[in-house]
Amino acid sequence: MTLDTIDSAAWYDRHTESFIARTASVDLSHLHQRFLRYLPAGSRILDAGCGSGRDSLVFQQLGYDVVAMDASIAMVEHVRRTLPVTALHLRHQDVAFHEEFDGVWSCAALLHVPHAELPGVLRRYRQALVPNGILFASFKHGDGEHYRDERLFANQNDASFRVVLASVPGLVLLETAIDVGRQPGKEREEWFSVLCRKDAGDW
Repeated sequence: MTLDTIDSAAWYDRHTESFIARTASVDLSHLHQRFLRYLPAGSRILDAGCGSGRDSLVFQQLGYDVVAMDASIAMVEHVRRTLPVTALHLRHQDVAFHEEFDGVWSCAALLHVPHAELPGVLRRYRQALVPNGILFASFKHGDGEHYRDERLFANQNDASFRVVLASVPGLVLLETAIDVGRQPGKEREEWFSVLCRKDAGDW
């Protein structure tokens, strides 16, 4: 097995219940606020890598029009059973929306995309955004790729992400931040997050 053949989604299919139990109640309101301050009230959000649907539910309760997606069919089925949002079984690499969303939220999800594939995935999300739309993404803070717990983790930091973004014309970096983990027992982990805006030019 090589890093680029690891099926991280399969891990979530096998560990759905335990993962939801650990993450569904984690308070990420500080990240929600950073993202939502750029979006008009009631705008349309794609929760790209929705997991338990925790963030989709928050956005829906705040009056946003939410579409959730995940590469794990078990996570998608959970969201379909429990939340009043559309949930799609879809990999990042297969996204093909065209200017449908004001915001794309990808919290701790793009970290499973191999470094070599990330520019192409970001171009897909750029295409999914309306002009001046906003992308949020978070990664484990660091560098390199590694295999752990049957999943690929592709870390990012400020320097490495700027290199990636240089190959994605039409996405402009607005903010970066480093935060500590909010999941119980993982408070010492560092997370790197970015906010980008789609340039209003023709891409």
